[in-house]
Amino acid sequence: MAVRSANRHRYPILQKLLVIPNEAQRNEESHEFEQILKKQFISSPFQFTRFVIFLITIKFLIMKKSFYILFLIPLLLSCTNSGKKDANGKYVSPRVKKEVLALATNYINGKFKEPKKTVSKDGIITVGEDQSSYVIDPAKIYTGLIDDDNTEDAIISMDYYHGQYIVMSEHLILINTDGKLILSRAIESDMRILGIKDRVITAEIYTKSRNSPLANCSLCKEVVKYRFKSGDLIKVE
Repeated sequence: MAVRSANRHRYPILQKLLVIPNEAQRNEESHEFEQILKKQFISSPFQFTRFVIFLITIKFLIMKKSFYILFLIPLLLSCTNSGKKDANGKYVSPRVKKEVLALATNYINGKFKEPKKTVSKDGIITVGEDQSSYVIDPAKIYTGLIDDDNTEDAIISMDYYHGQYIVMSEHLILINTDGKLILSRAIESDMRILGIKDRVITAEIYTKSRNSPLANCSLCKEVVKYRFKSGDLIKVE
């Protein structure tokens, strides 16, 4: 009942729609309600999806004059956002995710003569041969503005293993060119990408070598900021 009451209080016109007996008048009020929803919901691809699902639900609600469907709205909205965020917590479309993973896989394939690929249930890709392999984790995709234009670019971080041990990490910088992501630079570094914002890449680097006993100590890490200029990461002081 709390969900029903909250929605009726937030959208008083919704309560009005549910009790209008005249179909023509109800359709007119429904159009007004649609305009209110558009202003509140549509500002991103994800929100557009939410809006469509919500609108269909409301249409059904008006036709059937039933309240129980309101309880399904939170469930429907949560399902539309499943697995569609990057490591920054930002929305990333399935198309971009697929494009990034394809570029990373093709890049790694070129490092082996006869690469073998496996994909786990949670989407983690492993490519390699013998004792050497790269692990491509979709959770390590970062999106944001990197170069000087206003189209979103991406970075994906991958780990290189020999046996069960991580040897190094590699980061692919993917620049959006004419609507398509292009591999601009591959960087071997033990840094851990923290995020991309305002064309600044924030990363955590280790001040000790990976083989040092102090490699993972909390005092042996430093947060640095970079800008990507002319194919290189330039440290921001």
